[in-house]
Amino acid sequence: MKIDAQGFECMVLKGWGHDVASSIEIVKFEYATHWLMNLNCTNLVPRFMNYGFEVYSEYSGGRNFANPVQANPEGRVITDFFAVRKKTQMEIL
Repeated sequence: MKIDAQGFECMVLKGWGHDVASSIEIVKFEYATHWLMNLNCTNLVPRFMNYGFEVYSEYSGGRNFANPVQANPEGRVITDFFAVRKKTQMEIL
């Protein structure tokens, strides 16, 4: 899935709820500090994490992601991130 909602990304996530979020494996989303701050979406990365995703800044094909992102980046940023559903213990086994 891809989300580019011009700062309304927090509203998109709020509308998902846990039922919808749990059915999504990977989300590519634009992180644009200016738009997010203007719409009071100051905790976008933690919101993805609360829905069971790990967030990364690099993608190299398949399910290969690198450079985990643990919090919202500081400063004026416009970049793409990837939210990837965490594997459950059963999927690991």
